[in-house]
Amino acid sequence: MFDLSLLKEEVSGKIKTRKSIQILDIFEKYNIDFARKLNNGERAAASLQKYKRSADLMSNFIKKTYGKENFDFDEINGAFIHNLESFLKYESEFKGVVGIKNNSVVKYFTNFKTMCNFAIKINLIDKNPFIKYYGKIKVRDTTFLTTEELYIIESKTFSSIRLENVKNIFLFICYTGYAPIDACSLKYSI
Repeated sequence: MFDLSLLKEEVSGKIKTRKSIQILDIFEKYNIDFARKLNNGERAAASLQKYKRSADLMSNFIKKTYGKENFDFDEINGAFIHNLESFLKYESEFKGVVGIKNNSVVKYFTNFKTMCNFAIKINLIDKNPFIKYYGKIKVRDTTFLTTEELYIIESKTFSSIRLENVKNIFLFICYTGYAPIDACSLKYSI
């Protein structure tokens, strides 16, 4: 059934039709917002880097798979998500290495979900198609250094002061359980 009153409202401009948004535009808006938070001290630079990398991977996928510079968000479906996962695992290239390991792919999809949730929050889109992705992180057994291996590292003397410092920081991390990022943020003071 055709409603003439709706047609009249649309022609007169009373009904605003939503302009189709493209996926990379969402990622760009998210990264701009994230950069503001970074500049305000609310976020870490490494996190912004991973979101920029996520956008680059999406851009490369769209160019290689669809021959386009961007992709209409409304056209993202299950096949798109399946092809994206396959592209990331087996075809994407970075610094001469082809393919991304499973755990990193799952983390990139988490970034895609986060960016789309942001777009929902600011009313750019109504649904998040990446919710359909159910990749799982594969937990690996951690290998620990033995006491003998730590002793070998302790007794090694490097000719470079820089390498000696790296060795000392590494040993500090091993013996204290500090995360490397936390150890690097420590400051010398008396």
